[in-house]
Amino acid sequence: MNKVYSTIENNLLLKILRNSFISLMPITIISSFFILIVNFPIPTFTKFMEKNFDLLWTTALPSIPNAFNNLIGLFILISIAYNYCKIKEKDYILYITSTIFAYFIFLPLESPDQLIDSLGSQGIFFSMLCALMTCGILTVSFKKKKKINLHSSVPREVAESFEYLLPLLTTTVVLFLIKLVLVTLKIDNPSSMINGLIQVPITNLGSTLPAVIIINLGITLLWFFGFNGSYLFNSIMNPIYFSLNMENLLSITKGEVPQNIITGTFQSLFINFGGSGSTFALILAILFFSKNSDKKSIAKVSFIPGLFNINEPIIYGLPILLNFRVFIPFILCPVVNTVIAYFSMSVGIVAKTNGIQIPWTTPPIISGFLSSGVSGAFLQMALIALNIMIYAPFVTTKKEGTFIG
Repeated sequence: MNKVYSTIENNLLLKILRNSFISLMPITIISSFFILIVNFPIPTFTKFMEKNFDLLWTTALPSIPNAFNNLIGLFILISIAYNYCKIKEKDYILYITSTIFAYFIFLPLESPDQLIDSLGSQGIFFSMLCALMTCGILTVSFKKKKKINLHSSVPREVAESFEYLLPLLTTTVVLFLIKLVLVTLKIDNPSSMINGLIQVPITNLGSTLPAVIIINLGITLLWFFGFNGSYLFNSIMNPIYFSLNMENLLSITKGEVPQNIITGTFQSLFINFGGSGSTFALILAILFFSKNSDKKSIAKVSFIPGLFNINEPIIYGLPILLNFRVFIPFILCPVVNTVIAYFSMSVGIVAKTNGIQIPWTTPPIISGFLSSGVSGAFLQMALIALNIMIYAPFVTTKKEGTFIG
């Protein structure tokens, strides 16, 4: 199992995608911050601002998230090209400019509306494919080792530029042939085609309740056996969750009600409190109910990190790894949270997540409020209380050798 996990974890494609979405977190959080200000979950505040600062509130502030929303496809394209170069040790300028060049070869430049859609959230998967394809073609072209060699007296920068000519020409010819095939097949907008054939079906599948339950079971199982399940599954699911987040975010900026229940925000804020296995509830259960002073000491040390969703101290301190006495609550809590949160949002008791990128270290209740308003904060409080009750029987026993009592 160790070998399988290591193979998947070190997969080049997954590593590039994972790092690419991580690289976009700063600009995503900044954009989300401005969306949060404009759509603050207190109606009286927003009405006051609209009435007294109309120009600022309706024109100036929204321009920042609008720029992000309308160019997210391009940002992902550049981020993937950058991280490809970083991992494979390639020339950044050549690969990034070539990828942008290829991207605009395929975009419907003659149709402004379709172009905006392609540059935005609808073109996320197309951007990913275009970047990976272009970088791959360039890499293969360089492996042919056919280059224009100039005299040693020529400055190094000039010589390098000429060395790039043949690989870049080869890449351009391949891209032209692909474009020719698409035109022959009357596919004017490959971004829209990819969105319909790949992005929509995959996001629809990834946004189902069974899929999220299976994913979180996988995450907690891997953690139980000592592997970073979040690291592995997020590499696979990040593009899907990011796309679902962007759909909700776009709805918010248009003044519409978000449609997606399952999003990256849902996954990070309403399923695991304090880290995988909802271990913040375990920490509180130990502090409230355990009679074991050693375990209480570990819980006290783990409390602050757990509050900010860092659970390594409690995972390795008790320990939880391969401790089958904690297996049931550790696996059960995320599943229970997923089901309750899903149905709470589906029936309208709790507001769906607004798609805003909230840092994963944001403490519960605050994060729930920022994502789904007051109802989100109350849902988090209720789920944490329920998780404490699930863990409680496993921390109150006094029998020698039992889990943590």
